[in-house]
Amino acid sequence: MFYINIILIPFRNRKEHLDIFLKKLIFLFYSYLKPFKIVIIEQLNDKSFNRAKLLNIGYSLFKESGQYFFHHDIDIIPTEDTIKNIYTVENYDVLRIYNAHQSSLGGIVKFTKDSYEKINGLPNYIWGWGIEDRSFYYRCKTMELNISENLSNNNNFTFLKHMSNACVFEEIKKILVTKKIIFILMKLRKIKLIIFFQVG
Repeated sequence: MFYINIILIPFRNRKEHLDIFLKKLIFLFYSYLKPFKIVIIEQLNDKSFNRAKLLNIGYSLFKESGQYFFHHDIDIIPTEDTIKNIYTVENYDVLRIYNAHQSSLGGIVKFTKDSYEKINGLPNYIWGWGIEDRSFYYRCKTMELNISENLSNNNNFTFLKHMSNACVFEEIKKILVTKKIIFILMKLRKIKLIIFFQVG
């Protein structure tokens, strides 16, 4: 089956959040985004969380089945008006629905299949909280994709509480996602998207 919208959710140990997410949003997605599919990609091992790799897996499995794809954190619950008026926008390569800051494409992002193919997906090598969202942003900027402004604010969402994932970034992790390094690698086509169907 072909879907207009495929919603990719990276997941681990958040069953309470998952239950709330599905209960509150399935009907709203059906009302405004159909035909749609929710894909939950779960990391089962005890390694540091790898959000980027999980999203790459979800995209790889369903890339021939969708027109638009969403990266959607499970702890961010949009209002009905947000889904109706923002999730349905279709005139950008990358639609910023909710991002933490200007150089981020984390949180909630909508993009076309062609856009994801052009940037070669997300970096699989980033383990632990953070940074992959900046890499995603710089890849999109480097490939000159049409990125929207952040079209929403905190009033458009309910944020589910959870323990902080904040950590100290190692220097190599910072270096690998700087704008200059990503620009060089993307232009030289040295980055290859490697999909692992089992995270580990």
